[in-house]
Amino acid sequence: MKFLVILIIFIFTFGFISNAQAIEDGYDKFTGDEDSETIEPKNTFENIIDSPALGVNLIQKVINKVAVWLETYHVSEKLIYIYDEITERGIYPLRIDIGERHGDPPGVEFNYGIYPSRNEIATHSVAKPLSVQYRKEFDISDFDIGRMIEVNTWIQFGFQYYHDYGFQFKLDDILNSGNYLKSTFRYQDSHLEDFFGEGPNISIADGYSFSLEETSVSLALGREFSDQWCVELGGIFSTIDVFEAKDNNNHKRPISQFVNLDGRHGTDLLGLGLSIEHDTRDNEDDPKNGGYQRFKVGYYEGVNGDKYGYTKYRFDIAQYFPVGKYLPFLYWDSALAVRIAGEMNDDLNDDRIPFFDLARLGGGESIRGYQYNRFFDENSLFYSLEYRYNIWAIRDYKVDASVFLDGGWIFDEFSEVEMDKHKSGYGLGFRLIVPRFTLSIQGAHSDDGTEFYAKVNPIF
Repeated sequence: MKFLVILIIFIFTFGFISNAQAIEDGYDKFTGDEDSETIEPKNTFENIIDSPALGVNLIQKVINKVAVWLETYHVSEKLIYIYDEITERGIYPLRIDIGERHGDPPGVEFNYGIYPSRNEIATHSVAKPLSVQYRKEFDISDFDIGRMIEVNTWIQFGFQYYHDYGFQFKLDDILNSGNYLKSTFRYQDSHLEDFFGEGPNISIADGYSFSLEETSVSLALGREFSDQWCVELGGIFSTIDVFEAKDNNNHKRPISQFVNLDGRHGTDLLGLGLSIEHDTRDNEDDPKNGGYQRFKVGYYEGVNGDKYGYTKYRFDIAQYFPVGKYLPFLYWDSALAVRIAGEMNDDLNDDRIPFFDLARLGGGESIRGYQYNRFFDENSLFYSLEYRYNIWAIRDYKVDASVFLDGGWIFDEFSEVEMDKHKSGYGLGFRLIVPRFTLSIQGAHSDDGTEFYAKVNPIF
């Protein structure tokens, strides 16, 4: 925690001193004020990227050279042209979110862990370097049954560890009512998953490993009331198979040794759910104001005689505050991002919940610094605080630095939400933001060790 405080003070100090120097020199390159006294640059890039947030000359020189090279060879314009050309043909290099039961984030990601206490490196990594989606729209307004048919199919591939294939059919504006109907078929295969047991005090040395395959078919009816509101009601049938890990490089115990684990042999589930989403972000790629609120409730029941029956509640709320706009010493192009999310599972009539559908904490989308799937239990609650600070910008291209703090609880009953069971992680990150693309690189530390994340188009 002391390390995080020092980092925040360090960044604030750089911003304050650099801004003060910029004001003293009468240099305001971001406002574009013709009356201000500015120094004529050698070229466009070198003027704009001389950001007050950069106080280290070496970093400045490296970015300058890269930016000049990008300008000279028109790299950015060529990449955008290529992207626009392939998307016009329906091919997207990154899968969009299709809103399935587990809510796996789309895009490409890579996790890498270092755990000194166990003398282990990369005990769990998630690499999804290939993610391609084909989307085609057909205008059917002449048939008076809807406005458009949208067809999606995708492949997301992570070497030997992860496969995700699917197909989605969507009928928009049914009978000119503004409603839509979509049906999704999806297959997922994760060859190496970790399970350490249930509860907040489980030891990381007691790990099990397993492989999980899921095939699902879903049907949903929804309505988009505006650009901000969306409500959806749907059903899903899933067949889940649990096997021994196919590539247990970490030599963890096979899941078959956990004799009393609910769902150890897999199951078939039938579910019905309702979701509500509200989005007021001013920019999905780089929000500075507004936020989003997502709520989901679903009921799942085992079929073929399996005694599973439970209700799942999920919420995910994020808000973005343009703190630099109101506190100049924090630099004008900075924002505070706040997120709180959780999941509650309630078993009904003494029925059970399969272990693979319990709430989870750990990884790049919850408490960073802990490895993916580090904690399991019936309920989870976590928060994220992230201060994002622009260190380079030109036109629609930016590089942000950030400091963040994550924390939360995993628990069976609400009475177990105590400070001594609180889990936390903190770290630093950078985001490269270009049109239609965001690359996030982060490093986070927790009681377990250190995790590094590289993600494309993160959800927060």
